[in-house]
Amino acid sequence: MDKPYLKHGVLPAVTAACCFAVMSACVKQVSADLPTSVSVFLRNAIGLMFILPLLAPRGLSFLKTTRLKTHLLRSGFSLCAMSCYFFALGSIGLAEATLLNTTSPIFITILAILFLGEKLNRYTLTAIISGFAGVSLILKPGTDLFTLGALLGLASGFFIACTKVLIRHMAQSEPVMRTLFYFSLLSTIYSAVPLLWFWQTPTANQLLIMTLAGLSGTIGQLLLTYS
Repeated sequence: MDKPYLKHGVLPAVTAACCFAVMSACVKQVSADLPTSVSVFLRNAIGLMFILPLLAPRGLSFLKTTRLKTHLLRSGFSLCAMSCYFFALGSIGLAEATLLNTTSPIFITILAILFLGEKLNRYTLTAIISGFAGVSLILKPGTDLFTLGALLGLASGFFIACTKVLIRHMAQSEPVMRTLFYFSLLSTIYSAVPLLWFWQTPTANQLLIMTLAGLSGTIGQLLLTYS
């Protein structure tokens, strides 16, 4: 394997997955008592607080972008993915929710065929069919696991796929930190709206756990965007 590809692509992506695993465990820990909308907001707001000091030395000129509409769309997809995933974490097992969340490569392949003009060959078709066969084994239609939480876990994989396609689309013109800033800022604003109806003040322990979730999730997002 090409060493630059390994160093700048694979290793950051694997490390990002580890960070997201920590975030998932933290969210699962508080999901029984803290509404999903509050968890999503705290994850984004805490992440934004960690990012701002890193951006301060770069100045406001660094934030100037010609891709605001794409950032708005990307943040919307990311928030949908996060909301679906956090709800799934509170509804089904951690392992099942995580597996459903990681189905994004299947959807990315389909999106690439539909919107990026990539060709469908027998190997790709076999991979897609195998992927959805695996999903059916996780969901087990007709059992107690085939619930709204499980379906939203699967939906989170689709929204993540949309997010990754947009990140890749912006990669040539948008630096990693600018992309991460707009994601954190816009997602915090988006996720604040439901709090008008569903706010619940977190306990000190819940806030501490969600701080770890926000930090690990933000580091994971940074590494994934870089990758």
